[in-house]
Amino acid sequence: WSAAAARRAGWHSWSWQQVFQATKGDAFDLRTGFFKFSCGIVADALVGAWPDKGVDDAVGAAVGAPTLADIALAALLALCAFAHLLRLLLWQPWRTLRTPLVWVLHGAYLWIVLHLALRAAATLGWTQPSLAVHALTVGAVGGLTLGMMTRTARGHTARPLRADGFDTACYAAVMAAALVRVLVPMAAPSSTLFATLASALLWSVAFGLFTWRYWPVLSRARLDGKPG
Repeated sequence: WSAAAARRAGWHSWSWQQVFQATKGDAFDLRTGFFKFSCGIVADALVGAWPDKGVDDAVGAAVGAPTLADIALAALLALCAFAHLLRLLLWQPWRTLRTPLVWVLHGAYLWIVLHLALRAAATLGWTQPSLAVHALTVGAVGGLTLGMMTRTARGHTARPLRADGFDTACYAAVMAAALVRVLVPMAAPSSTLFATLASALLWSVAFGLFTWRYWPVLSRARLDGKPG
């Protein structure tokens, strides 16, 4: 679904209640519906209603080229990716490579930048939209979740805020899961099934290690005897 397709379908003129009703609340369809709805709004805001819209869409559909709305949306996504990259660089992430509790958060944040860049590329038809989705879910959400779970588990049990070997292995596994799921299908589309299975295994290893390591920690009293 491109922004132009959202405009043709009229999703940009719907309210969010109409989107929910049309998808009958189904989680996947609802997510897709709101994406179509948002594409239409962005296209209207950036491009506006132009008289030759029908001609533009027809030509774009005929030759498979991105429409003006697609290009505008891709430009916005690329600008957002660049802005987030600048923010990440301001944090000087290279100075935290010896501190896993911090670099895992910076690494996960980098996947947000990659997600936006891949979304821009997918809008122009340069890559598959699913790669952007997995950059966000496997890399950003997975990394940030695991990083914060280990940090808060240590802090709330009176343990030092310093990652051990188990923590670092968890971080490496979840980052590897994102790399495999995104980069392998991009480089070799025929290996997508292998990439999916390998990524799922790495993801499971990451969270399995966390569970094995922190279940005894979180099911017992704090080291200092205090509540919480």
